Amino acid sequence: MKAEVEKVEDMRELEVRHWYMEVHVEYNRKDMPCELTSELMQVLMRTAVDEMFGESTSSLPLDILKFNAAQGIVLVRVPASSYSKVRAALTVCGQVVVAGVGVRVSYRVARASGCLLSLAGPQRSIT
Repeated sequence: MKAEVEKVEDMRELEVRHWYMEVHVEYNRKDMPCELTSELMQVLMRTAVDEMFGESTSSLPLDILKFNAAQGIVLVRVPASSYSKVRAALTVCGQVVVAGVGVRVSYRVARASGCLLSLAGPQRSIT
């Protein structure tokens, strides 16, 4: 019993360096002047953060790990120190400009975690 207690005390919590977000993007496909790619999605998300927080966040590493245009699902990795800024900017963003055309858009963070593996399985809900 005493050995188990010592093991628990020796365990250290891992530092979370990145946050992973599953973001659902809703927009009218007819309004989009060009095909939405992962590169364009990264630019649009970065622009949303820049508009809300200014140029101080322009060098923010925002990585698109997976993009499914058909379903409108984006898997994003951001530094843990900037997670709240990115989530706030995406939540507030209501319109993006693509090729000079304003397109209404809605970002919804469906799931977020400091561990990528936790986003791999199905979403659990209490029923």
